[in-house]
Amino acid sequence: MTDTDADTDADTDSAATLERTIVVADDEPGYCESIKDLLEDEGYRVEIAADGQAALEILRRLPGQPCLLLLDLIMPILDGGDVYREVKADPRLAPIPVVIATSDPTRAPTGAMVMRKPVKLERLLEVVRRACSAT
Repeated sequence: MTDTDADTDADTDSAATLERTIVVADDEPGYCESIKDLLEDEGYRVEIAADGQAALEILRRLPGQPCLLLLDLIMPILDGGDVYREVKADPRLAPIPVVIATSDPTRAPTGAMVMRKPVKLERLLEVVRRACSAT
């Protein structure tokens, strides 16, 4: 293997990791840890954001796009609706699939995929698998 081959393998490995990366934005620590544990057990890499601003910062610092953004609506600093609008307005972030997880689906932005809280874990895994296999 040449140095160039090693570089190519490293690039492929980081791209593969990113394809299986999910960003979870929610201000409930227990919920975030439960979702993180579940998804990591399934082989995904999970980035946690406790508020909307932190979610945007994570999305913008990643070297590529995560396969999914799981987004709560009611969060401090910047709410999920504002995050959703900013993601969809940013050409680099707009292709990221977004799932809104909320106890009040009527507050979700029009056109967004919504999962009612409490989230059913099998349904969440189904949605994650579908989103992350499509990237």
